[in-house]
Formats: sequence, structure tokens, C-alpha cells
Amino acid sequence: MFDGQGGFVHNLQAGDITLIEDQKAVDVLEIEQLETGAQFVVAVNLGPTFAIRDSQGVSRFQTIQAALAEWAASHSGPLDDLSLLTNDGPEHTHLEDAGQWLEGFQAYQSDPRAAIPSLDVLIKAINIASDPSKRVGMGRAILLLTPPPDRAGTASLLSLIHISEPTRLRR
Repeated sequence: MFDGQGGFVHNLQAGDITLIEDQKAVDVLEIEQLETGAQFVVAVNLGPTFAIRDSQGVSRFQTIQAALAEWAASHSGPLDDLSLLTNDGPEHTHLEDAGQWLEGFQAYQSDPRAAIPSLDVLIKAINIASDPSKRVGMGRAILLLTPPPDRAGTASLLSLIHISEPTRLRR
């Protein structure tokens, strides 16, 4: 159940719900909140801008790595379906364990200065996030980490949005 602003409504009680069956009100005896998890795909489109360093000498990619490692280390439970895709390396898909996901992410070694960005990783991410889910009601999300696109990349993104829109609306 979502409110008018799209936020999930927590802690509903049986008295908060009106159930109508065959045009007649039926008593709600019990209500249970289910956590369905999400298919979450992290897509890394590495490029030279990820090698830019701050005043402490930490690259943008190292900052991203630290933030995602912190997230994965604090993530618990087998509810989610986690995937990691990169434009120049390994793919780890449909993992239930955030620890496995983190191991794959930490093992990813690449030189951002030599990487050639490609939105092909986004196409793969859309395909992985579109795979049948393990549980009914699972959400789907893609986190795309990418350098700013050039003109060709912007045109490709607009094309992907156009292609993906009908699929998203059918769900």
C-alpha cells in the first residue's frame, strides 16, 4: 500500500482496511506485512573521469567503492536479488548474499584511465533487472554509475528510455 505521494504505508491495522467482496463489506481478520525484497543491479560504466582524485588523493572510483562496500557490509538477509555488472570485467548476477556481492565487487580491479565507457552495461542491467523475480512483488532497481555521456551517449540513453518505456508500463 502506497500513500498519495508514492511512499510505502507501514504498520497498517485491520481496522484501517475496508475489504469488499461481492459488493459487501467483509471483516478483515488479520493483516500481515510482507517484505518481498528487490532485484537490485549495480552497473558500473567505468571511464577516465572515475580516476579524478580529490585533495586527499582519493579517486572518484575509490569513493564509490567505499560507499558501496559500506552498504553491502550493512545489508543483511536473503530477500534481495543482487547483481553487479561492469563495462570491462566481471558479471555477478542473481546473488542472494550481499557478502558474495561484496566479494565480487572488491575483486573488481580496473584502471579507470584506460576504461572505455559504453552504455552496453546499461542494456545488460535492464535485461538482468527484467529477469523473472524469485518472489511475487519484488521491486526492481538499477544503479548506473557512469561518466557524463557525450552527445552519442545522450542519444543512446533517449533511445533506451523509449524502448524500455512500454516494458515498464506493462508490469
